[in-house]
Amino acid sequence: MKINVHISNLRLTDEQAEEIQRSGAAKIGVSKAMNISSHIDIRGATVDEAVLIIEKYLDDAALAGLKEVTIIHGKGTGSLRSGVHSLLKTNRHVKSFRLGKYGEGETGVTVVDIK
Repeated sequence: MKINVHISNLRLTDEQAEEIQRSGAAKIGVSKAMNISSHIDIRGATVDEAVLIIEKYLDDAALAGLKEVTIIHGKGTGSLRSGVHSLLKTNRHVKSFRLGKYGEGETGVTVVDIK
């Protein structure tokens, strides 16, 4: 059965409110914010390894409330950079990304804006 209801007619039940209080999601965010760096270095990793590392890092960065992070992938042949950029195009946490500017690492880093 499918029902369309306006959002103003919805409310949390007592059980759902208690579950939110018991989950402690805010505590997780605070602990992540204290331990996460604003950059990650994936130089030397393969593209497959880098994808797994970056996805976890972006999840943690979004949970910690970071607005901008830097991914250090190195200059090299550019295959790791292109793999990273392909991932960033489809990741739900990414608002935008760009290569580093002069003094940031230029083509060896990617600066990511988090939603």
